[in-house]
Amino acid sequence: MKVELTDLTKKFDDLVAVNGVSLTVKDGEFLTLVGPSGCGKSTILRCVTGLEVPTSGRILFDGKDVTDQQPQERGIAMVFQNYALYPHMTARRNMSFALEDESLSKAEIESRISETAEMLGIGDHLDQIPEELSGGQKQRVALGRSLVRNPDIILMDEPLSNLDAKLRIELRAELQKIHQELETTTVYVTHDQEEAMTMSDRIVVLNDGEIQQVSSPEAAYNRPENRFVADFIGSPGMNFMRCRLQGGTIRAGPFSFDLPDAAEGKPTEIGIRPEDISLAEREGGDGTVGEVNVFEHIGPYNIVYLDVEDIGEIVAQIPASQYFDIGQSVSISVRNDRIHLFNETGRTIYNPPLPSDADVETTATSR
Repeated sequence: MKVELTDLTKKFDDLVAVNGVSLTVKDGEFLTLVGPSGCGKSTILRCVTGLEVPTSGRILFDGKDVTDQQPQERGIAMVFQNYALYPHMTARRNMSFALEDESLSKAEIESRISETAEMLGIGDHLDQIPEELSGGQKQRVALGRSLVRNPDIILMDEPLSNLDAKLRIELRAELQKIHQELETTTVYVTHDQEEAMTMSDRIVVLNDGEIQQVSSPEAAYNRPENRFVADFIGSPGMNFMRCRLQGGTIRAGPFSFDLPDAAEGKPTEIGIRPEDISLAEREGGDGTVGEVNVFEHIGPYNIVYLDVEDIGEIVAQIPASQYFDIGQSVSISVRNDRIHLFNETGRTIYNPPLPSDADVETTATSR
């Protein structure tokens, strides 16, 4: 089922939580709303489900206006962060309770519960009450309660945020498999960019109640439309440096870059991803130098925080085989063809070609 939001606005007294959002969720798509706390993502979801009434704007399901319909009339299912299970009911009863308003035989209800429980791996826990279940099992029951209804749309509001890191990764993979099998239109809300990047067909990056970018996860990372998206998507985050333009050269502290021909305007800030910074043992007095402040071994790579004259702190992501001591001076190289450029309003005026498209590995020069 296709979902359309047209100029959706929601105010709480003087607070504008959602400001003129227009968005289409394609039939069968897994779309994620992502952004910092208070950006409006959960409010949008609550408007779609009917738990909040928009101040203005319309909501359409397959072209039908449902803005004024009650939640139970919309044919949707919602999965919450806090499970919302009935504590005195078994897992089986929690799931069957969702089917009581439908004209189904006991055999059909039991069949749906068994099929859904098997898909979610909770078939052996159907006769247990919530307090006897682990956090992951509770969330699977909550998801099963939604799926057992065969809804047209599934809405999920931070469903994995209460789980530990290992379990979040496991359930993330399960949710992807379930969506691939059922192809139900899914709108997912999270503040966790890793969830958004790994699970979604498309993501919607929000800030202050407004859409900043709608794209594939890869495009949001490699081709951010503004400084906010560039800063929010990616971990570690993008490095930003104030810059000035001198002729055809961009200067930022000790770094100098050639102005790309495709740049659309005058840059005032440069963005560089940590993985596009290379470090080496310092040899001689030439080149850009940074002092290692923090060194973090993550496993497959290392994260290095450096202090650079006239710039301040920058972060580099380097191979796990490289190691530097705290306080060590190192040489810094940045690929000229991997810089992002932003104008004074924060709009992106240049994104580099994708890594696979870049044949020439030029580096920044030192002034």
